[in-house]
Amino acid sequence: MKEFITTILTFVIYIASFLSYGLGIFHSFKKHGVADGIIGTIAFPWAIYRGAEFWWHDETGDVVWEKRLPNDMYSLAYFISSIGESNSEKIKINEEIEKFSAKINKYPDDKKKFLATGTRKLILYTNSLGKIFLISLNNYKNSGNISLETNVSTKNLENQLFTYYLKDVVDNSQKAMDEMIGNLKKDLPSDKLLIDESQINSLEQQLRLKMEYQTKESNRIFKLIFNEDL
Repeated sequence: MKEFITTILTFVIYIASFLSYGLGIFHSFKKHGVADGIIGTIAFPWAIYRGAEFWWHDETGDVVWEKRLPNDMYSLAYFISSIGESNSEKIKINEEIEKFSAKINKYPDDKKKFLATGTRKLILYTNSLGKIFLISLNNYKNSGNISLETNVSTKNLENQLFTYYLKDVVDNSQKAMDEMIGNLKKDLPSDKLLIDESQINSLEQQLRLKMEYQTKESNRIFKLIFNEDL
């Protein structure tokens, strides 16, 4: 009986070593290159070590964060800007969000926190632009003059977004706002007596509804990506 148990234990150890060896060879070639894989094939102990290392290998060890983080922030800005897309496009975007979330879930905590904080600030900035536009419409009703007046809070958010690699996003947002104001100046009368308040009230209501929807969708997307509330 004792010999039988010894035989079984020897067999189990042999199988475990064999599996570790095979896993080590696979891991060496995939994560450490051809040269490392060849060494593992020849040197049994090295393959065993790589087999054990498979379980704690850092998937992001070779990432150049100076390149990865700016690209990730642009992806996040794309997800937030896609809120107004059609339902068919949303299906594709949701699939992209799931893949992106799975990718960054492997990141170190400080990198995930950087991306989450940058996204929060971007959402706050987007909301602040809507509020500025509402103020502009209200001022137009009272004076006949429509223009953008950036407040201190929005300006601070703009400066903060620069540190999250989103200067182009800020610049494009400002350009879009300027174009909207320019178009309204062409379409709306500057004479206060000719202002149709019902028209402006309708614009304000549409904008508020859009902002509410944007806030709701931003919360949903943020939670999908980071698995936490905004």
